[in-house]
This record gives sequence, structure tokens and C-alpha cells, in this order.
Amino acid sequence: MIGHRPIGRVKPTEIQKLYQIMVTGSGVNPTTAQKAHSIIYQLFENAVMDNIIRVNPSSNAFRNFRKTAELTPTSREPLTVEQQTKFIDYIYGSRKYGRMANLFTVLLGTGMRIGEALGLRWCDCDFEEGIIHVTHALLYKQGEDGNYRYRVSAPKTEAGYREIPMFDDVKAALQREREKRHTVRKKFVVDGYSDFIFLNNNGQVYTQSFIYDTIQGITTSYNKEEYVRAQQENRSPCYLPKISAHILRHTFCTRMCESEINIKVLQDVMGHRNIRTTMETYTKAFRDKKVEAVKALNGAFKLS
Repeated sequence: MIGHRPIGRVKPTEIQKLYQIMVTGSGVNPTTAQKAHSIIYQLFENAVMDNIIRVNPSSNAFRNFRKTAELTPTSREPLTVEQQTKFIDYIYGSRKYGRMANLFTVLLGTGMRIGEALGLRWCDCDFEEGIIHVTHALLYKQGEDGNYRYRVSAPKTEAGYREIPMFDDVKAALQREREKRHTVRKKFVVDGYSDFIFLNNNGQVYTQSFIYDTIQGITTSYNKEEYVRAQQENRSPCYLPKISAHILRHTFCTRMCESEINIKVLQDVMGHRNIRTTMETYTKAFRDKKVEAVKALNGAFKLS
């Protein structure tokens, strides 16, 4: 639509229309359209810096598109306590996925972002004090030459640098991982960082896409087995929902909220720059807990 137009003649409304066609015409997810916007925005921004155009026509295009399309962000529901139990129990009992169990315990027990967990090194873990120091994330991304490489990235904000207290289960999972014997031919080093905790059979850190595929494999396998069990037991199946590494982070945050942890402490542990982000989860968890508490009192005293 705009690919063959001279860059100086592209109008904001045309870019906005492009997003409209992507989402409503081609069925593209709004999140994917937003990622496309990030690329388009940077292309025009580079043109502004090079004095090819004076103004970036894409500056408010996606924001205006969201308003006119009345889009709302996709809800990312955390796992319930029951779903979390089923998920982690299945992994620990699986011959295929059991080798990943310690990583998933760390993800569910710390709320770390996936890149932070994959970039975790032994020197980041203070077992005496029971503290994990988060100072960086490990990424696997495409470079300017088109090839994919591991990269170490610093936190985007000061809030990203933080200390996370270890649950006993998290400490035990890390210690079990340390007891594994990795046969490594060559030391794995990324941007001067080494001694990473979670390594694959080749002695390299797992990629985020591999973790995503693993999670999908776990839920698919669980749901297939659950279908068979439900048929045999003559009941409705209780499937696991679609899960991502971010959902596991959100689940940790929700469990902390349900336990009524201090909101400022939780903000620090999660690495949220804005407390409003933490409060959104806290408010939702508290509302659900309130409903459960009132339902538990149903019929406990005379009302009519």
C-alpha cells in the first residue's frame, strides 16, 4: 500500500489505514500490527534524522488506529492455583520435559522475565543469603548481517536491576541444576558473560523461541492426556490454557498479590518501573479473592 510511494509523500492517514487493513482485512493480531508499527516508525524516524523528511508521519498512526478501531489489549490471564499445580506436576513427571523442570520452577518462583532467567549465571545467585541478583538479560536476535546471535542486554530501566529473594523450592531447583554434569566441549561465552545456569545438551543457553515451543508442547501433551483421562473417568476434561513465559511471570505476580504481599516490595521484586503496573495485578487478584470470600459466607447468616 505504501511500499512503492516516495517516502516524502506518505500521509499519516495512509499508515493508519494500513494497520486497519492488517487487522480487519488480513486478520493480523493487533499485537503483530503494533510490532510492524515499531519498524515503520523507526524507518521514518531515520529519514527525519537524515533530513529526507521533516516530520515522521507514523508518530501517532497506531495510537489513532487503536482509538478508531476501539481495540482493547488482549487479556493475559494468570494460571489459577489448580492450573499451576497441574502444569508444574506434569513437567516434573514427564520423561520428555522433566529436564526443563528446574527452569520452570525458577520462572514460576521468581517472576523473572524469560531473558533474565536464561541469562542467569551462578555468580548471580547468593545461596547463603538466598538472593538472586538480576543485572542483565540474554537475547537471541538477528543482527544487521541477517544472522542470529546471542546478546547480553542491560535492563531497560533502573527498576530492572533488582534482588529477588529465593523460595526454598527455587533454591533447591537451582542446586539440582548445579549437580547436573554438562559435558561441554567449548566454554559458552556471550559478550564476556559465561557460567550460565540453564544449558542445553550442546552446552549453550536455551533460546526464547525454544522455551516457547517447549511450553506449547507441554500444554498440548497434557491436554491430549487429559482428554483420554476424562473419557475414561466419564467427566469433562480440565484443559490447560494457552501459556507463555510472560503468563508464568504474571502468575507469580498474582500469587504474591493473593498472599497480600506489600505492594512496594512486589514492585521491586517484579522490576516494574511504574507501580501502576503492579497495582493492576493487585487489584484484579484482590477482587477475585473478595468474591471467593463472600461466596464462602453464602448462607452463613440469615438475610431474608
